[in-house]
Amino acid sequence: MSLRNFGLKYKIEAMVDTLAKETTANPSSAGDAVNQIAERVTSPIAVEVLSSQSKAAVHQVDLLLSELNKIDAVTTELKGEARMLEQGKYDRLLAQMTSSSGAERTQAVEDIIRDNKRLSDDQLKRLVEMMRTGNQEWVTNSYRPPGHHCTDYEYTSIRYYAAWALREVDSTRINSSIKQEAAAAESNGRSTRRV
Repeated sequence: MSLRNFGLKYKIEAMVDTLAKETTANPSSAGDAVNQIAERVTSPIAVEVLSSQSKAAVHQVDLLLSELNKIDAVTTELKGEARMLEQGKYDRLLAQMTSSSGAERTQAVEDIIRDNKRLSDDQLKRLVEMMRTGNQEWVTNSYRPPGHHCTDYEYTSIRYYAAWALREVDSTRINSSIKQEAAAAESNGRSTRRV
């Protein structure tokens, strides 16, 4: 037990002894005596806080608030970087749709379809523009019909891949007329030429 607690205990015991003596001497005033003792026990105790301690506490609070502001700034910056990386991912997928590799083009469309919630409006506009005006095309299949000297080449246009993505993307930003346009562009995005 600390000295401070010991002193408090001593004061309370002294008050109780005084109360016992007063109530024994005058039992009719016991209620008043108990109230007086209770008031003294529960009266506020003055606590002294040194000015230097108060200043140190305020300084510590200021330091903590400063650190919190720094953490908030870094968090905001990291969120911005994450958004930029995410948008970069979609830009990369849109660029991958023009790859010379059919597997890469297909994978890009499938990735856009699977994870399209954060496509920006600009990226959706680029997809629509690719579907409407894209002029790249690739030979995706070739075969020679039996008994013919010519070979049939199947061409697939960038319009096909963009239309496929737009038709499958689940977004309220793509209205039904664009979905219908995408369905038509997808079916017209493949052609066969005999050479």
